Amino acid sequence: MKDKTLIYWDVGGVLLELNYGGLYQKGADLTNTTFEGFKKTYLNSNLEIDSLSGKISDADYQTRLKAMLGNPDMTREELEDFVKSGWGTEMTDVVDLKERAHFQGGVGTGIFSNNNDFAYNYLSRTYPRMLQTFDPRDLVVSSHIVGATKPDLKMYQSGERKAKIAGYNKVILIEDKPKYLEPGINQFGWYGIHLTINQDPQEAIKAEVGHTGEVEELDNLYVANSVEELEDTLKQLGVRL
Repeated sequence: MKDKTLIYWDVGGVLLELNYGGLYQKGADLTNTTFEGFKKTYLNSNLEIDSLSGKISDADYQTRLKAMLGNPDMTREELEDFVKSGWGTEMTDVVDLKERAHFQGGVGTGIFSNNNDFAYNYLSRTYPRMLQTFDPRDLVVSSHIVGATKPDLKMYQSGERKAKIAGYNKVILIEDKPKYLEPGINQFGWYGIHLTINQDPQEAIKAEVGHTGEVEELDNLYVANSVEELEDTLKQLGVRL
């Protein structure tokens, strides 16, 4: 049987630059504290992991964030200004490759992300190409909807289910964290590409147990240290580019 391929693209670190140092500094400026002081407050609050995993609603997320920043009257635009300080910009070369893989390579396009409703809404409006799947079927696996964050198996079960429903029998996952590639490879035979071009050591979720560290050697695990290497790896995996 001929392979019908779906590529799942991570967002932060793959399609979007991460810069959590900017977020901690912005928070320090708004609360009149130090970079390290605000970073500690932010991480200890568990606000990000609670929102990413869908444990709290978007309204609760905004309320808690306003309280952390010491201003319960902040507008949504002001909150967005704070949240986006943890990002750089769209990684245009990768977004372009995503489009070429779909339209030239003929593969399916999905999103596979630890994300919350607030950020997803903002990114969809600000960078519409970034999250586009070019398909009316639901090929978005977002942690706040699944109710678990990568590398929880629930995320990969959801991804496998969506792929099968859409008729795909080969899945490629592109991630900036190798730990997030293991479950798909081990449980479902996915192919994983570790893209290393945007590694942010300050990223909040890296403080959580199980999100970083060494990974075992796996036949289906590849490493790409540039967009060019990512394209070459996709070609190696049968994508026509």
